[in-house]
Amino acid sequence: MARGQKRTARNTKKVAIDDSHLKTKTKSPTKNLERRRSQSSEPKSSTLSDQQPCTPVPETNLASPIISPRTELMHDMQNRFNIDNEGPNKKIKTEMEVDTDHASDVPLGLLEMFQTLEAGRVLCVGQGSTGQLGNGPDMIERKKPFPVKSLAEVDVKIISAGGMHCACITADHSIYTWGCNDEGALGRYCQDDEEETYPHKITLPDGAGKPVNVTCGDSHTAILDEFGNVYVCGNFRDGSGQLGLVDLKSKSVLPVKMTLQEPVIKISSGADHLLILGKNGVAYTFGSGGVGQLGRGGRYFSDRGGRRGASFVLKPAPVRFSIQKRNRGLSLGEDRSRNVSNTSKKSDLENTVVGTIGTPSHGKNRHHVENIFACGLASFIISKQQVYTFGLNNYSQLGHHDKENRFVPTYSKEFSSKTWLEIVGGEHHAIGITTDSEVYSIGRGDYGQLGVVDKDAKIFEQTEQLNLVKFPDNDKIPVSISSSVGCCYVVTSDGKGYAWGLGTNLQLTTGEDEDENLPVDIQGGRLDGKRILKSSLGGQHGMFLVSV
Repeated sequence: MARGQKRTARNTKKVAIDDSHLKTKTKSPTKNLERRRSQSSEPKSSTLSDQQPCTPVPETNLASPIISPRTELMHDMQNRFNIDNEGPNKKIKTEMEVDTDHASDVPLGLLEMFQTLEAGRVLCVGQGSTGQLGNGPDMIERKKPFPVKSLAEVDVKIISAGGMHCACITADHSIYTWGCNDEGALGRYCQDDEEETYPHKITLPDGAGKPVNVTCGDSHTAILDEFGNVYVCGNFRDGSGQLGLVDLKSKSVLPVKMTLQEPVIKISSGADHLLILGKNGVAYTFGSGGVGQLGRGGRYFSDRGGRRGASFVLKPAPVRFSIQKRNRGLSLGEDRSRNVSNTSKKSDLENTVVGTIGTPSHGKNRHHVENIFACGLASFIISKQQVYTFGLNNYSQLGHHDKENRFVPTYSKEFSSKTWLEIVGGEHHAIGITTDSEVYSIGRGDYGQLGVVDKDAKIFEQTEQLNLVKFPDNDKIPVSISSSVGCCYVVTSDGKGYAWGLGTNLQLTTGEDEDENLPVDIQGGRLDGKRILKSSLGGQHGMFLVSV
């Protein structure tokens, strides 16, 4: 069968971007998932210059500064109001700039964290029409978790399931990928479709460090190395089709290095965007941003960059905690606080402050980001124990009851009422684990993906509030969670697991295609006598990392 015919025949996920369509209460397309694929028969590799992270410019030592009348006036104001001043030419740091005075003295510790992880074996479950199960083209579904045979004796520490592909990192820092490679998401060239269905190693560019983390989206893969460098391959898509990776409608079959101003300590993939946390507490995004999931502000610049072009959204840039308009003749360093009134929506400014325009590199960051989490079409960032959300909110999945999308990081009172260890989700729901070892969910739930029912034992079609997910055994302590479009996994401290939600693709491990509205045990003979270390949910399949 021809390659193009094969790809159009399978069930995959269609991501809807149009707001009016997403607000309908009809059944989600996940029960008959379809995905548009590229018509190109030969993969083309995009190139990106291998630039090293920029080095901060050293401060100039002015031994005999010239004191201008304006400076004298500033000194007089500082003395009158007891403003601390360390010198006549001390730089006034803007609120969104990063304090790098001592950052270079702090080790990343990424390699050390990787080494503490327990190694295990990879098992897959669900639908595998494009090779997601990792055992060749003849294995198209598994009702119970089944080992990836070629990795049966390989110690694996990191797993990640994408829309139609999988990736993992072994204890010796080898990266394996398998599944659909139409968009280049596997990070390697394949001679034919059959080769895609088996795990094979991929190689990072020369000079890269040891891989320590990998995340997968619908059709992209992102890799973090020990030095804080980020490498990506594949392609981003949006409601208009193919968006690109580093250029409009481009894809890269081989991993390319992203250029950032600082080392990276965490990456998190949404369906078609990547959320990045820098060492100095700045959150960066790039990819598809049509519903605000990039958090850079500007409704009309979010969809393919507007008049700025696709390069605006395909280049990593910091999120912006407010939208502001620069008046003509107003220099970058002048007062911006008066421009707050120019923002499009007051709700977007709730509990936010004005930040600088451009990439931060020096100074003090008032919104120091401590953690990041990406869901299907949304992003969550935590700063000073407060949760800021941006992206699709048509089911109040961001904790904002007005169901309006957010294009800048906006304080979420609902999510800030808890302290979070992890937040995941699909396009229309979010679910997370708190530091109190409790699981809460919010948003759309018509397939049971919220894992909760009302007092009449009926599912919530949608809910604007966080609801506590209860498990059959109250003594279980949730430690890890994963979610996709319609279902969820939770792994507990004793190595057991629970699943709930959409059963059509056999991801729930029950052996049936029925939906489960409440958590049920993750089942399978291959799990007997073993502990589940980690789980990951893809578009139609699931992955488990189990003890040796």
